[in-house]
Amino acid sequence: MIGFIRMVARRRARQPAGSGRPRRWWMLEGLAGLGSVAAAQWLLKESTVSVWLVAALMVGGGVVLADAMIPVAARVFPAERCEALGNLVGGALAIVGTVYAIVVGFVVVVVWQSVSDAETTVARESNAIAGLERMSRGYAVPVRRQVQEAARTYLRLVIDEEWDAMAERRSSARADAALVELWNVYTDLAPADRTTPLYAESLSRLNEISDNRRLRLQATGNRIPPLMWLLVYLGAVVTMVLAYAFGVQHGWYTRMVIWILSGMLAFAVFLVAALDAPFDDRMSVEPAAFVFVQDNMAELER
Repeated sequence: MIGFIRMVARRRARQPAGSGRPRRWWMLEGLAGLGSVAAAQWLLKESTVSVWLVAALMVGGGVVLADAMIPVAARVFPAERCEALGNLVGGALAIVGTVYAIVVGFVVVVVWQSVSDAETTVARESNAIAGLERMSRGYAVPVRRQVQEAARTYLRLVIDEEWDAMAERRSSARADAALVELWNVYTDLAPADRTTPLYAESLSRLNEISDNRRLRLQATGNRIPPLMWLLVYLGAVVTMVLAYAFGVQHGWYTRMVIWILSGMLAFAVFLVAALDAPFDDRMSVEPAAFVFVQDNMAELER
């Protein structure tokens, strides 16, 4: 009796995890995982949804979808074939996994550097506006009022209009007009006011504002090329296929490994997608530097 129980236990250990469940269950699980991943991709464009919820949907959906494919993998890659090609598949999995990790790491570094550069550009632009406003206090009251009013208008339009437009790779014509008006204040100064040291320094600040605004608007088009996206998705699929081909005949042990691997791959794809564009609605650069300068100017006027 004890020998029979041990024999049954060994046979069950060789069966794929969940192989006794109905086929309809695995189909529903696969559809649920696929729907969760698709919903996460769509919600990445919605700024009203928590980024943690989107990450949970992406990772959870990837894990559920990978789990649903285990019975399919057990049919495509039977135990005899896995044992015969175990060394070959294991070596291929190690090589592909290493290369894919390097590629994903490179992509993450590139997109994060793009976000970091955009934050630096925003900080420089806002600092130049703050410096220009302070230097305007060295001019006569009418000139100072013109500079302060034009600077406040530019800040307000950038924060309220242009920031949302940049998510769609557009700029604000009104913000551009406000910057032109700021330039006009200095180009229309009397000849006597142009001889002061503040004039040359003010023009330097204006050039800095214009240059950084141009860089900020150019950064809205910084996105991962479609060919790189193809490599990211294709690499994840190939890695999972090789993991299935390595063998799914060890019950819950295999299932746990598949969960961990698929969860890590799904999170890597989510991270790249969330950081893809520095001024999109998800994990993007915020106008906090502009808001700080705007609030500081309002405090100085009190």
